[in-house]
Amino acid sequence: MIEITFTFLFFLIVLYGNGLIFSFYFNKGVYIKENIIFHSILGLIITGFLAQILSFFFPLNTILLFLNFIIVFIFIYKKILFKDKLILKVSLKNVLFLFVFFLSIVKIYGSGFSDDLNHYHGSFIGNTDNKKIIIGMNFLHNHFGFNSLWLILNSYFNFDQIYLQQIHIFNSLIFFLVCTFLINEIINYKEKKNIDIYILWCSVAIIFLFLKFTRLKEFGIDRGAVLVFIFLISYTIKYFSNENKFIFISSLICLFLTLVKIFYIFSFVIPTLAVINSKNLNFFHSRYFLIISFLFFLSLFKSLLISGCIIYPFEFTCIKSLPWYDAISVNNLILKIEASAKNFNEYTGILHMEEYIKNFHWFQTWFNRNAEELLNITLTSILIVLLTKLFIKNNKNKKLQIKRGKIETIILILFLANLLFFLKSPVIRYHQTLFILLALNISLLIIKPKIFNFNLFLIFFVISLIFNFSKNINRIKNENFINDPYKHIKEINWYHKPQEKYLGDFKYYIGWIDSHPSTHRSLKGLKHKKIFFTDILYK
Repeated sequence: MIEITFTFLFFLIVLYGNGLIFSFYFNKGVYIKENIIFHSILGLIITGFLAQILSFFFPLNTILLFLNFIIVFIFIYKKILFKDKLILKVSLKNVLFLFVFFLSIVKIYGSGFSDDLNHYHGSFIGNTDNKKIIIGMNFLHNHFGFNSLWLILNSYFNFDQIYLQQIHIFNSLIFFLVCTFLINEIINYKEKKNIDIYILWCSVAIIFLFLKFTRLKEFGIDRGAVLVFIFLISYTIKYFSNENKFIFISSLICLFLTLVKIFYIFSFVIPTLAVINSKNLNFFHSRYFLIISFLFFLSLFKSLLISGCIIYPFEFTCIKSLPWYDAISVNNLILKIEASAKNFNEYTGILHMEEYIKNFHWFQTWFNRNAEELLNITLTSILIVLLTKLFIKNNKNKKLQIKRGKIETIILILFLANLLFFLKSPVIRYHQTLFILLALNISLLIIKPKIFNFNLFLIFFVISLIFNFSKNINRIKNENFINDPYKHIKEINWYHKPQEKYLGDFKYYIGWIDSHPSTHRSLKGLKHKKIFFTDILYK
């Protein structure tokens, strides 16, 4: 538990420092007066792109992470910018922060082995942590071509000694940051008393998180992206403007999300509407656009090196003449992913896969498989709406209006865009953003001019906090207070000693843990060569 706590705090300092450095130089030496939480979430975004760049040249091992920590420490010391620290005094805000911190640590300790690690997440993290970019890396696993920025971040924030636990620490950290960000905004905003979309959004989001995000083991790369998306909506509602700085930061977050999961491309609705609303195109002549373009094309270039496709696995973007392009990995992969999302594997009819996924032929099979989960998350959204209506009370003496206009339009468009992607890939855990936006849109329809009852909100918040705590305490108790992922994977026969193999001079391992570079299959039939210090796998 002590090791987990220190690792958590170490990661937090690195994120905070990176966010602080970025905001300082982004504003040409003017320090942005935001708190630790805001800078840490911003630091998460920046560190993701930093790790992406570094992975071209270095393995993302602990040397880079410790070097990053030293740079952060020197910057804070020299600039004497540690002025936005949390004031260590007894206050409601700090007490709530402390409880969320304890919950975050308990959630880590209550989370066992994450099933996704055995799929391809673990081998991707291990490979990126121990090897720089391998051209043709997609031959090792046909999902490596997705090159999720969330897995790259987990490679950067990875200690081999706590490898199976580390992904929980990082996911718990972003859970802590987004939850405390929302709490901080609600407490600061309650003094204004009047209701607008912002406090309504923060209330809906925080209760949703405590009710639904109870198990870190289930996070994978999906719920981390949901948490960043919640921050994006918060940032948009609070700061939406036509200024280049807003367009840049929101575009940066949208690009980050898209590189985590490609369907988050719908989030670009936000900066796009900001540009349209500005009635000029000066953003496209600014340094901000150059930075976004550089990061975007760098990601496309890396995808091309890994898989032979500019946007993997869209076949029309693939350059089939490249020797490391693997047609077997790409052919029909999108079709197979969509069919899997629509539960084709449980279909017992006579339709072929291509026919099954069209015209809602899939709906009955999918609904039979997902009815319980769909009902659960829909009822949760409705419950949150009803709770929100309860702690926003009437005020006979004041007539206060919810601010309506551009933000409402953005929220509605985001919901509809998310719905389209959901119908294409209806995996509920991928699209929890859809149900949060659903709760917010319904709330906006039924909330009348009223006053925010913070005390009643606090009661519901504490109940949801206790609910989350109890779920994780029970998990720890059921495991007899032992958290040993290595022992667990051996008990369920998911651990296999890596098999050492050679492809010419290239040494690799069949497995997913303990030795790297790892693959789930033999590379027999492929070729290998080295140009300077870069490995190339090709046909």
